Amino acid sequence: MPEELPLFPLNTVLFPGMPLPLHIFEPRYREMITACSRDERPFGVVLIKEGQEVGEPAEPFTVGTMARIVGVDRLPDGRMNVITVGTQRFRLLNHSADKQSYIVGDVEPLQDKPEQADALQDVAREVGVLGQRYSALVLTASEQDLVPLQLPGGPEEISYTIGAGLRIRNEERQHLLELVSTVARLGAEKQILEREIQLIEELLKHRKSGNTGPFSRN
Repeated sequence: MPEELPLFPLNTVLFPGMPLPLHIFEPRYREMITACSRDERPFGVVLIKEGQEVGEPAEPFTVGTMARIVGVDRLPDGRMNVITVGTQRFRLLNHSADKQSYIVGDVEPLQDKPEQADALQDVAREVGVLGQRYSALVLTASEQDLVPLQLPGGPEEISYTIGAGLRIRNEERQHLLELVSTVARLGAEKQILEREIQLIEELLKHRKSGNTGPFSRN
């Protein structure tokens, strides 16, 4: 059965299990966060398809992720620093900017279809190794200290962690979020990781020869 959910359109793709810190300054979203915090209910994070984060209501993509508020720091001028974490993906059935000062939508849960455990484990293991390699290369290229990528235990959770950590266009990340097959998501991430690893390795080779500057791909 559809559920009515406050929506926060952002230039961000939120994956389940991933943290999302927010700085809230617009009155309509201060109102939304206040209501969600008071009622202990989530709001939906959706990637903006058309429009901007501020000003007129933006047109969102139709798949997003519920965000649970885990901490609110209220500033003297009314602004807020909010810590949230992604929980359940959803499909947006319809939305309106007429009910509240912020956008409200009717949503239904979106879940991956059941798949064979053996196939999931094999591809998750392969993508996990590639993800750790990619993470190390990004840190090296960014001239940051190496910190091993910590992966969760389950294939679906691994797919979300990898998707969130990729420095790719939001539209490509949104495609990963919308897939309803963990195997398909991991397979798509494998292709992306192989592509991105090759690009960074080439960049590092050029850097050693003095032909390029700091890594800034995002």
